[in-house]
Amino acid sequence: MLDKFKEKLSDMNLAIREAIKSADFEKAQALDNERQYFIITAMKDETFSPDDEFVEFLENCAKENAELVSELEARIIKLSSATHKTGQMMKAYNI
Repeated sequence: MLDKFKEKLSDMNLAIREAIKSADFEKAQALDNERQYFIITAMKDETFSPDDEFVEFLENCAKENAELVSELEARIIKLSSATHKTGQMMKAYNI
């Protein structure tokens, strides 16, 4: 069961990374919500019994997730800034 969980979580992280790279922020957020639900559901399963290796895997995923969120936030800020500058240039042009 743990191997299937690891594989699914790795696939989800890859899909989120690809969504961020393609600037599909809505998809990245939806995938992240799905990933969070997947983790919470697994942890509530009474048959789920993680070992030390799995806990280390999950900690690495948490670190990777934090990096993905930081990257996503940075790209959103950059996009917002570019949009603001474009708006200012268009406003100046119309004056």
